[in-house]
Amino acid sequence: MAEAWDQFEWDDENRKNGNVQHLRDHGIEPNEAEECFFHDYLYARDDREFDDIYVLDGRTDRGRRLRIVFQDKGHGLGTETAEEGKTMKKKLGRLPKAERERVEARYQRMKPKEFDSIMSSAKEHTPAAIRLPGELIRNLKRVAESEGEPEYQAMVRRWIEERLRRETSIRN
Repeated sequence: MAEAWDQFEWDDENRKNGNVQHLRDHGIEPNEAEECFFHDYLYARDDREFDDIYVLDGRTDRGRRLRIVFQDKGHGLGTETAEEGKTMKKKLGRLPKAERERVEARYQRMKPKEFDSIMSSAKEHTPAAIRLPGELIRNLKRVAESEGEPEYQAMVRRWIEERLRRETSIRN
C-alpha cells in the first residue's frame, strides 16, 4: 500500500536550471505541483535506469491536470522488501552531481508521449490526509481545547463521522 509523499525539496527560485525554474518554464508554480500529491493521483516508478524516479499524473486544487516527474528521496512512498532491494537499480541521488544534472536534463527534454509507456503500469493513490489552512487549524485547536479534547484531529474525525452518519441516514 502506498504512503503519502508529503515533504518537498525546492531549489532556490533564482537558480538557473533548478527545479523551481523548470516548473515555471512550463507555467507551473511549486505549490501547484505539491497540490497534486494531496488529491487522488496515478503514479508509476520509472525504473528504466533508477529505482527512485517516479511519474505522477495528478491535479491541482483548481482542477488543473499535471504530469510530474520527481525523485523519491526516502520520505514517502516506495517500500521494498530486502529481497527486492538486492535487485534494485542505482539511485539517482547517489550519482555525482554532473551525472545527476545530465539525467535531469534528459528528463526535461522528454516529450509527454514518452511518458505514456511508463504510466501504462500506473497505480492509483488516494491520500489519507486533508490539507487545511493554518488559520483553520489554529481555530480547530482552540475549539478542541475548549471542549476538553486533547487533540484537535480526534475532534475533527468525530465531527466527520457524525456528519456522515447523519447524511447517510437521511439518504436511506
